[in-house]
Amino acid sequence: MNSRQDGGSNRLDDAARAGWLYYVAGNTQDQIASTLGISRQTAQRLVSLAVSEGLIKVRVDHPIANCLDLAARLRSRFALDLVEVVPSDPNSSSTTIGIAEAAAARSRQLAIG
Repeated sequence: MNSRQDGGSNRLDDAARAGWLYYVAGNTQDQIASTLGISRQTAQRLVSLAVSEGLIKVRVDHPIANCLDLAARLRSRFALDLVEVVPSDPNSSSTTIGIAEAAAARSRQLAIG
């Protein structure tokens, strides 16, 4: 293997380490930098590289993930600034409780912000 390939492989190894430290171990970028003996900016770049190279895959296994996906598609399709899709409670007689809770949460955010 030539040195260029070794360098690329080592960089991906470092990216995998940084990605693991960030996403699995829950370290901050400052902690990753300290652990790996690199700058914070390099740690940030390595974490980004891990994601862009597909070394890190995030999957949400929860029904809310479908709501988030639908909201993103609606936002993109209709060029909307804000979309929130909320799940319904199959055990509730109310069809608007989720909408009311989401609206109340958004109102609190706007009042604080």
